Amino acid sequence: MQRIIFQITLLFVVLATGGSAWARELFVSGEVLVRFKPDVIGMGIREFSALPETANIRAASVRSLTQKFKINKYQRIFRNLNKVDDLADYYKVVFPKEKNIKEIIKAFGDDPNVFYAQPNYIYRANKTTPNDPLFPNQWGLTKIKADYAWDGTVGTSETVIAVIDSGADYTHEDLINNLDIINAWNYVSNNDNARDDEGHGTEVAGVIAASTNNGLGIAGTSWKAKILPLKALYPTSYGASGDTAVIAWAITDAPNRGAQIINMSFGISKTDIDFLGTGDDVLLQQAVNIAFAKGAMLIAAAGNEGSEDLNYPGACDNVLAVAATDQNDRRSIWNSMESSNYGSWVDVSAPGTAIYTTVMGNGYSSGGNAANGTSFSAPFTAGVAALIKAAAPNFTNLQIMDRIRATTDNIDALNPAYAGKLGTGRINALKAVGAIAKIDAPQAGAFLKGEIDFYGTANGLGFNRYVLEALQNGSLIVTIEVNNTEVTGGYLGSWETSGLGGTYTIRLKVFSTGMTDETEININLDNSIPTAGISFPSNGVTVEGRVNILGTAKDRDFFDSYTLEYGSGSAPLSFNKIIDAYTAVDNATLGAWETTGIEGLYTLRLTVRDKIGNTSTESISLNVKMVSSPSKEIIPQTGLPLTYALPNPFSRSGSGATAATTFNYYLADNFPTTIYLFDITGNLIWQKNYPAGENGGKYGNNNPLWKGKNLYGENVANGVYPYQIVASGKVIGRGKIIVLN
Repeated sequence: MQRIIFQITLLFVVLATGGSAWARELFVSGEVLVRFKPDVIGMGIREFSALPETANIRAASVRSLTQKFKINKYQRIFRNLNKVDDLADYYKVVFPKEKNIKEIIKAFGDDPNVFYAQPNYIYRANKTTPNDPLFPNQWGLTKIKADYAWDGTVGTSETVIAVIDSGADYTHEDLINNLDIINAWNYVSNNDNARDDEGHGTEVAGVIAASTNNGLGIAGTSWKAKILPLKALYPTSYGASGDTAVIAWAITDAPNRGAQIINMSFGISKTDIDFLGTGDDVLLQQAVNIAFAKGAMLIAAAGNEGSEDLNYPGACDNVLAVAATDQNDRRSIWNSMESSNYGSWVDVSAPGTAIYTTVMGNGYSSGGNAANGTSFSAPFTAGVAALIKAAAPNFTNLQIMDRIRATTDNIDALNPAYAGKLGTGRINALKAVGAIAKIDAPQAGAFLKGEIDFYGTANGLGFNRYVLEALQNGSLIVTIEVNNTEVTGGYLGSWETSGLGGTYTIRLKVFSTGMTDETEININLDNSIPTAGISFPSNGVTVEGRVNILGTAKDRDFFDSYTLEYGSGSAPLSFNKIIDAYTAVDNATLGAWETTGIEGLYTLRLTVRDKIGNTSTESISLNVKMVSSPSKEIIPQTGLPLTYALPNPFSRSGSGATAATTFNYYLADNFPTTIYLFDITGNLIWQKNYPAGENGGKYGNNNPLWKGKNLYGENVANGVYPYQIVASGKVIGRGKIIVLN
């Protein structure tokens, strides 16, 4: 489980003098928090109705206040205490909402049986909501948590984002204050007029940095970043387009004009580039490399063809490729012909469906005309890059790219058909400019023992420290590590758990300037050894027939299973299984051993395992007395074929068990058993005798092997080989094996 905890600011206002209401809703109406002195509330009672059961209140003055203000209920605040201690005297006092809270606070606060009384203040996560009228419809900004990130930074005008596109509307009310017109350039006409004559560039610019909190239109991802219009696309009958020569010129020149971030919401597929068979667009890649070497970070749209095909410049080295997602974090599909591209070459995803943004002529793309496409996913990402640059001015282009990738929300589960093909996930502005807490190892739910090493990430812009803790049932058990050094995908700390058992919560908290991130996983500790004991029969006694075996197979913490088995002699070379069981047993029946048909000295062994792999074993020796006649009729196991051989056909191309056929059958007792194998003409090819009580002749399921050899150890030829199984002189099964060498 992972959640974000925001820096909390308590707001104070003047209490209204004429009644019980505050000028703003900053506390819970009808509630006051009170710390009573010891023994005022009988035995630290968790919760009780105040009227008429005031007998729970031992102080007469508090009983009087209870009746005077018609208190409805007293509820202990800290209700999950393991013991009654000084925290047991903290209560929430509930009363009718129309009562004057100021009067009640004063009355309880003045009572000699009370330490203090206060309102139940309402704390709110910091969240900046701009006054732009279309902001409530900009789902993309809230999806990437930009409104929370803005509490840390809204960007700075020192960050310049080049929009290589069709230009920008110089006079748009929501762009005019954030445009760097002085350094703008038109590479199509080679002049300084980068005005938009197609519309695409104006739409892209609005997503990145529309003027925000100005009471007009929309909000931009970065409020104050400067948009540098670089016109390299021109109008065509199928939309804004540009050629390699012009685009490459704009890319290489952008850093010279002050751009630290470059947005490229255009592209061409690898298939189209390969059309002439002349190879990749080398010039485009070289232009990207030049701009990157100058310190610029480059971001590009992944394309709208619904294809896994590479799309450039997104697929270029040193470029962050951005796919599009919808309101539900699924890959954007706009119609039967257009949807977001995807693939292992994609770096991240960002909103790209129904995007509200600026359009030429002082208008807005909104409602049914909202914009679609990866063209708008890229500028969301560029805006987040600008927020990072504002929060960490010394970050390099590579560090910003890594930060964006590292702080996404994984959406593979929502896109199972595209898992690993939508980048590391959908961008998250809050994480990008705040703290990151992530535990990579051990895995949640793991069963562990001894000293445990923890690995993960604890970093953030304005990083202060991280704290790694272990809790059980909500109570802090130990602080594993406190460290003021950032960790990215590395060692966080170690915990020596010897002697501990049960489920524990591991909590990692990361503190950075203004924000805290927190994550938790549960792990299971098992440092105990399982208990294995056979109480009946006793060691050394003589048994016969069906023997019920009693004993104990359990574990203090996390029992897994036990196995009961037997072998011939005092030091058996092999054992035959009686039962595998997965329920703990405490001084009760472990299983039944059918000894009919066998005699002599046998070893009975019990092995108990827990979920972490700890084992315990107990063995006893027993003398088995022969019971001469079978106690049961020979029958197959209910629901199974009489006999069957697997694999069938048999082939020697495998290894180990896969280069052998297994005969599978069930015996109702221990019987001497023989398997006969014939060729198609009836000649005996192979036979094997199995003593009673051994695999092949034991009570229960049997699975002896045949490795494709004849009586002389030679490989048999291809063909069909009938077999029959004889137990205690009776044929219990027949079948055929096909051999393919």
